[in-house]
Amino acid sequence: MIWTYERAPYVTTLLRPGWQLVAWPGPSLPIADALRFTSAAVEVLFAWGTPEAVFTSYRATHPQLGNLDALTHLEPVWVFVGQDGGAWPGP
Repeated sequence: MIWTYERAPYVTTLLRPGWQLVAWPGPSLPIADALRFTSAAVEVLFAWGTPEAVFTSYRATHPQLGNLDALTHLEPVWVFVGQDGGAWPGP
């Protein structure tokens, strides 16, 4: 018997303008690298910093002001998407 493996198709979730709670499905990456995998018009991201017990943030217009440096695999994040919406990786 021969076992075959069929890779699941890559899926995305359509994000509409406004706030949405999503998970980061990719590998742990610096925020700038992670956002290259989405076509969503991401304006703001908030994540829960467990060691500090505070929210960390990233703002696309002022990345130097935020303290969210990276996204980790399956980390939940609040995303504010601009008027153009777009696709977020994962189901």
